[in-house]
Amino acid sequence: MEEELFTSGRNIPNIDPSLEIWHWPISLYLFLGGLAAGLLFFAALFTILKKESETPATVKYAGLIASLALIVGLIALFYDLTHKIYFWRLYTTIRLESPMSWGAWVLLLTTPLAILWTFSYFSELFPKVNLTFGFLKKFQKFLVTNRLNMAYALIPLSIVLGIYTGILLSAFNARPLWNNAILGPLFLTSGLSTAAATIILCSKSHFERSL
Repeated sequence: MEEELFTSGRNIPNIDPSLEIWHWPISLYLFLGGLAAGLLFFAALFTILKKESETPATVKYAGLIASLALIVGLIALFYDLTHKIYFWRLYTTIRLESPMSWGAWVLLLTTPLAILWTFSYFSELFPKVNLTFGFLKKFQKFLVTNRLNMAYALIPLSIVLGIYTGILLSAFNARPLWNNAILGPLFLTSGLSTAAATIILCSKSHFERSL
C-alpha cells in the first residue's frame, strides 16, 4: 500500500493547481440563478407598489426570462451531479443550518411560482395564442386574481434565492477569500444589478428605465 503525506497546500489533488472543482454548469447556474432572483424581486416589488402599468417589461417579460433562466439553471445543476438518480434525497429533510438545503427547497418553491407568474400574463405575452381548453382560461383568471399574493411570496423567496449561493460559497473554509460574511449580500446585489440591466435592455419605457 502506498501512502502520501502532503506538507504543502499547493499540491492537493483536485484543489491545486487545478481549480476546476465546480465546472461551467455551476458557473452558469450561479449567473442565471442570481439573474432570476433579481428579476422576480423587481416584478413582485412593482406589483405590490401598484406600478404594473408603468413597468410592463418588469412584471411581464422579466418573469418569462426568470422562468427560462431557472429552468436552464436547474438543467445545468442536474447535468453537473455525479449521482443524478439520488437528487431527491435533498428533499427528504430540511436542515436549517445547511445553505445547500435552503437552496434546494427555495428552488423547489420558486421555480413553479415563477412559471405560474408568467402564465398569469400569458394572454398579454402571447395575444395571438388562444387557450383552447376552458380550464386553462379559468386557471389563468385565478392566477390573475391572486397575482398580488404571489408577489408577496416571491419577495422573500427571491431574496433567499439570490443570497444563498453566496452563503454556500462563504462556508468553504479552504478558500479564505470566499470565507467571508459579505459574500451572501454581494451575490444578492450582483443579481439585482444584473436584473436591472436586463430590464433596461428589454424595456421601451423611459419611465421604467429610469427607476
